[in-house]
Amino acid sequence: MAPSAPPQPGIAPTTLSRERLQLHHAARLLASVAHTLLPHADDDSHSNLGLRDDGSTLITHWLDDVGRALTLHLRDLRLSWTLRGAERSTFSLPGSTMAEGYAWLNASRPKGTPEITERIFPDFPEHPLGEGARFVIGDPGRRVQLGRHFALGQQLMDRLAIEAPTASPRRVWPHHFDLGTVIALGGPQASVGVGLSPGDASYNEPYFYVSAYPPPAADALPPWSGSGHWHTAGFVSLVLTATEWQGQEIDQRAVTSRFLREAFALSKALVA
Repeated sequence: MAPSAPPQPGIAPTTLSRERLQLHHAARLLASVAHTLLPHADDDSHSNLGLRDDGSTLITHWLDDVGRALTLHLRDLRLSWTLRGAERSTFSLPGSTMAEGYAWLNASRPKGTPEITERIFPDFPEHPLGEGARFVIGDPGRRVQLGRHFALGQQLMDRLAIEAPTASPRRVWPHHFDLGTVIALGGPQASVGVGLSPGDASYNEPYFYVSAYPPPAADALPPWSGSGHWHTAGFVSLVLTATEWQGQEIDQRAVTSRFLREAFALSKALVA
């Protein structure tokens, strides 16, 4: 399959936060449906989301044995119930509140299923949408850009998984809205987490992270000479921000792929 279009260098990565927060709250609607209709997994993986290869759409796990799912189209902020991939009914979020989104979900949910209630996450980012504000049309191009960041991350993590077959499926976790995988290393609870965040309280832009577990001591980290840097405020991880990789004079897939390979190798060595 041909790689999807990479993020456009003409869109500054620090200008995506407004659309990121809208998408994060919209993804909560999908997580609420999955949390209501699916058996609960201890690691909360029942509520995580898949990503279309081109980064255009988030999708729940199948919600029943006939292949129903709920999708979120990033460009136009549109929800769709699907049956084995075919759209059955849709709802446009711009102009609507979260409460109206839940009302539509309940009015259109599969017959015989329980009422969909809001999925509660601790420390979910504060935003007017959480207080009854309405979704806005905003900037579809920047939402597409965020999808391209997710798609780039998925492609590179899929490539890394070829070398690390114990990697978990690459999924978007709606709590922190990051695309991630965990690579088990064989020892008791020894692993490396690899992911792509579209931005958060730590970085107001997309960034890759590679984190060893158990985490190394922040005051005894080995030197890092590759792209990116050590992050130690709140969590210990190697991080490469979009500003850092887009500022290099080589293809962004090359610099991000090299970062993930080298950061994984170092993190694996730290755990070992």
